[in-house]
Amino acid sequence: MGESFGPRRHTEAVVLNVYDLTPSNEYLYGLGLGFYHSGLVIYGREWTFGSGGGIFSTAPKEVPNAPFRESIVLGTTKLGPSDVDRIIDKLRSTFPDGTYNLYKQNCNHFSEALAKQILKGGLPGWVNRMATLGQMFSCLMPDDDAMGKAPVGGGSGSS
Repeated sequence: MGESFGPRRHTEAVVLNVYDLTPSNEYLYGLGLGFYHSGLVIYGREWTFGSGGGIFSTAPKEVPNAPFRESIVLGTTKLGPSDVDRIIDKLRSTFPDGTYNLYKQNCNHFSEALAKQILKGGLPGWVNRMATLGQMFSCLMPDDDAMGKAPVGGGSGSS
């Protein structure tokens, strides 16, 4: 009774891992601000975006030089691993290597784009709020060359 026959589709958690880029986040976090790195974990790989590597994956929670802050379950998906790989491959045209910009196209922008493709929802606003504020006050910020260096490097993980 109540048994269902036929193929059952597995659901997979989609998790956002957030890392602190500065010790001042201890104070800024409570205000809904801060400087963060993020990656989206699905099927055991953490996907992110950075200068010198474009889109790449690492083992979850293994980001050098950025202390782990928290994991946030964004939802679940019934997409399979090959579906997720296809979505990531499509995002490579939007996030190619060499286009990293701290305010306009960073790891959090990538995590947001990937989450929207997989879940149809985005990230909590505080994760990338400082980049949004930076864009608003871009006339006061350093030149674009200085903004093209990711605080967390890429390319050492698998792609």
